[in-house]
Amino acid sequence: PTSCLQEYVADGQRLRREVLLALVVKHMAKYLQMLEEDAVEEICEHFVANWMHTGVEYGLKLDNVEHRVTLDGLTSKGFLKVSDVKKGRELSLELNPAAFSLD
Repeated sequence: PTSCLQEYVADGQRLRREVLLALVVKHMAKYLQMLEEDAVEEICEHFVANWMHTGVEYGLKLDNVEHRVTLDGLTSKGFLKVSDVKKGRELSLELNPAAFSLD
């Protein structure tokens, strides 16, 4: 996440494993319920707000050309949405299944 778990613990205290596990299970149950209620958009908004480092500039290589892009969030299909810093155009970074390998 974009924040540290230790931020949620009182000064001088340690986060115990069982407490962390209970919190994770509680949140997973919440997200599973949201999926059952077809609240995928809300889940994506939470993901972007809490896990993605939007506004950060990254290097992206396309066709052996290095581009500087800024991470903007997710597309409606759930792919990464970035903006080319120099050209200002938006790009959707979609997975190419033919290039994916577990080898």
